[in-house]
Amino acid sequence: MRKTNISLRFLLLLIIPFLFSSCFEIIEDVTINTNGSGKIALTVNLSQSRTKLKTIMLMDSINGYKIPSETDIRKEFNHTVAILKGVKGLSNVKQSLNFDNFIFKITCDFNDLNDLNKVVETFSEMNHMHVPKGVKHFSFNKNTSTFSRNYEYNISKSYNSVNKKDREAFENAAYVTIYRFQKPISAYKNKKAKLAKNNKAIMLKVSAQELINNTNTIKNKITIQK
Repeated sequence: MRKTNISLRFLLLLIIPFLFSSCFEIIEDVTINTNGSGKIALTVNLSQSRTKLKTIMLMDSINGYKIPSETDIRKEFNHTVAILKGVKGLSNVKQSLNFDNFIFKITCDFNDLNDLNKVVETFSEMNHMHVPKGVKHFSFNKNTSTFSRNYEYNISKSYNSVNKKDREAFENAAYVTIYRFQKPISAYKNKKAKLAKNNKAIMLKVSAQELINNTNTIKNKITIQK
């Protein structure tokens, strides 16, 4: 693989050898209990390009990229799972790798949302990503029953340093957040989000280009009925 800015390395590891498929979604699905514990599932969904990807996986390389084998990809996910198992507060860490439909998922339970902040810090430090210290990407105020999702990454500079041809991988990509609660949602700040019919879940879909150019955000503040 050609060299690229290391701040994009973790994302690229998830989508290698899928740089030639610009249609994929990364889905962040979090269930939050009333006491602040819960479960998270992070999914990379490339199913819309599975036919093309199956052909690519048969190649040794393409456009200067070495195409990793299924074994290589499994090794990367095993490494990620091993790191997560070492984060205090996380449990039941599992992975699901579907090479027929190209859907890859990692799930785990957490005791507190601060445990997810530890995960963000761990991978940020490993990949030298510049995230402001002390930022809580996930938080839950039990007194006000308010969940907050912050987003402080600025990847536009790193993105612009990547080869123009490689940037095409993100043209039709999207980041989706889904947050589920035990009680109905009474208010939310990001008006581009969509409530479920039972008012206990909320979804927001933002294109990768919008995140990169800072024209949209996955930030949200959600208040739950007491």
